[in-house]
Amino acid sequence: MRCSAALLFLLAIACERERPQGELIESESAGAAFRVKLAERLPANERADVERIVGEALERVRSRASASLTASDLSRVNSADAGVETPVSVETLEMLREAERVSALTGGAFDVTGAPLARLWGLGPASSTISAPPPESEIERERARVGFGNLELDDDSMSVTKRTASLEIDLSGLATAYALDLAAAALEERGHKNYMIEAGAVVRTRGKDAAGEPWRVPIVKPGPGGGEIQRNVPLSGFSMASSGDYRGADDAEALGGKLHAHLVDPRTGRPLDHGLISVTVLGDDCLTAHALATGLLVLGPEEGLRLAVAEDIAALFLVRLETGSLEERATPAFAELFF
Repeated sequence: MRCSAALLFLLAIACERERPQGELIESESAGAAFRVKLAERLPANERADVERIVGEALERVRSRASASLTASDLSRVNSADAGVETPVSVETLEMLREAERVSALTGGAFDVTGAPLARLWGLGPASSTISAPPPESEIERERARVGFGNLELDDDSMSVTKRTASLEIDLSGLATAYALDLAAAALEERGHKNYMIEAGAVVRTRGKDAAGEPWRVPIVKPGPGGGEIQRNVPLSGFSMASSGDYRGADDAEALGGKLHAHLVDPRTGRPLDHGLISVTVLGDDCLTAHALATGLLVLGPEEGLRLAVAEDIAALFLVRLETGSLEERATPAFAELFF
């Protein structure tokens, strides 16, 4: 017997309603919207506790890593003179240690000291509109200020020392990811074994959903007209982070007629203009996944993929071809999980 499309649609709705429903918590803290899904329904007091845990983690990291808070670790380091040891929290040091590791792994493609270059192109947290590409002299001047090698991290004294006074650190890209790791640890301490936490393009999962299946997490196509789902991936026990976005066509003409990514390659001082528009990385924690996704995106479709394969990183690259179509390029570690 043949079924009409309308009947199939109604059947799909009915099946979805019959699926076991867990808990969904949506809120905002420290300027970041977040969502928590739990396999089991919670009483009101436990639901409020989960919301508080995630919110406190986001606020805790922001209080240490925000450049807009004068008392934060980051602000104190950025305002310090060269050669001065600045005491920092364990959270800040952990973020910087991982940033240092990924910076070395990617040959400087990932660098949290690149904020001056981003501002020059109207990008980054303090983004603005520019009418034309900056002069070459300005690019070279700001490039001289950038480089993770100008930072010294000391685990014994829990301090950070800049070799050059003008060095500036930006942890805005890592802070939310790291906060989700802290929130996940706190949830697990309270006995939660089946959850999904997400904020922005970063997700952390453990266990199964209310139906006893892996959590379904979408990989979204970035760029103009974005928002479409490229694929849904089933996650259980993985963290996932995606990096990739493009400027709108309204300011492309001023930048040489091209659509440029919202990231600047710290090695060249210029926005990305290769065909790689998105990188999604799976890992044990959000901090590492986010840093790697960003670094691989900067490296580009060939160099980034080679590194990801060599390091056995589970990553999916979305490359825009000259025809305008998107091509998926998965590392063996990613393909083994989802193909």
